[in-house]
Amino acid sequence: MPTSDSFIAVNQATNPGKKVATYEYLDGSGNVVESEAVTLTDGTGQEMIGPRIAADSIPVTLATDEPALPVTPVKSTTSNVTAIAGVVIPVLLLAPNPSRLGFSIVNTSTTDTLFVLITPVGVVSPTFYSVPIAPQGFYEDSVNYVDRVMGIWSGATGSALVTEYLP
Repeated sequence: MPTSDSFIAVNQATNPGKKVATYEYLDGSGNVVESEAVTLTDGTGQEMIGPRIAADSIPVTLATDEPALPVTPVKSTTSNVTAIAGVVIPVLLLAPNPSRLGFSIVNTSTTDTLFVLITPVGVVSPTFYSVPIAPQGFYEDSVNYVDRVMGIWSGATGSALVTEYLP
């Protein structure tokens, strides 16, 4: 834990005439402390603020008095689903599952759009709502929808990769 006499060493400005913003405050012991604005830079002078790839980043520690968030591992099951050859009719992508935490669907078709039909059990026509997934597109649902999920392709040659997330 930093003490009241902790500090960050500040190098002299490399460009003559540059000014550094400063302010003073009293620490817990009544000492006057001068603070300067600091911009983190790498060895080439590039600012280290903002998103960076891991190899070009610096580690940061965030201080908090909050307990760590629990991490619960999630299992998944994956299956391949294909359109019924020669006809354009809905196919079952996921059966109802009260334990489902979410699911993802990849339309592995190269030519046909997949329309995901989210339909509650007991509804005769699968028209509750649909989500179009372009060829080679992806859709993920994480709202704990536990009823059946149907799909229909715009042509009879569609295929999909369906993953169900479980506790």
